[in-house]
Amino acid sequence: SIVADMNGTAGNVDYLTIGSSDVVLAGGAVAGGSFPLNSSNFTISGQTGGTVTLDASGSLTNPNAGQTGVELAEFKLTANTEGAYVKRLQLINGGNISNSGITNLKLTVNGQQIATGTMTTTGYAVFDMTGSPYVMAKGDSRIFQMWGDVAGRKNDTIDFYFETSADVFATGDQFGFGVSPTFNSMSTSGTG
Repeated sequence: SIVADMNGTAGNVDYLTIGSSDVVLAGGAVAGGSFPLNSSNFTISGQTGGTVTLDASGSLTNPNAGQTGVELAEFKLTANTEGAYVKRLQLINGGNISNSGITNLKLTVNGQQIATGTMTTTGYAVFDMTGSPYVMAKGDSRIFQMWGDVAGRKNDTIDFYFETSADVFATGDQFGFGVSPTFNSMSTSGTG
C-alpha cells in the first residue's frame, strides 16, 4: 500500500503514479510489474479532517545488550476533534544499534498488548493494525508503550521517534478520512 500526505486545493482531481521500479524501496527486493503504475483519480475535499496529537511520555531506562522485554519508547496519543481508528504506527530508530538487534516488538496500552511489530532493514519499527484498529473516542488520551528484545553491543544507542506525519495512520470515526497528526516533543532514547 502507498501512504502519503496530500495537500491540495478543494475540487482538484489528482492521482498517484509510480514511474518505474527504480523508485520502489522494497528492502532489497526487486519490484516487478508494468510501469508506470497509476492510481484511480480522486478529488480533494474541502472538508477539514480530524486531528490527533502525539506527546513524549514517561522516562526510559537504559537497556542492556541481551535484555528481553524492555521498554523502547513511550508516547501519549490524543484524539482531538473526532474519534480515531489507529491503523498503523511506525517509529524510526535514530540510534546506532543494528536494526537486526531489535526484535520481538510489542505495542501496549494500559498493560494490554494491542499489536506486534516488525523492525525493517531501514530502521523502522512498524505496527500494522489495519485488520483490527485501536479505537479511541473523541477527546481520549492513551499512553502507548513499545517493548522489545535488545541484542547489540555495549554503548549501542536506541532513539525511537516519529519522523513524519505519514508515520501515523488513523482514520476519523466521523468522516472515515485520515486524521492529521501533530507531534510535540517525541524523541525517546537510551544507551545500552
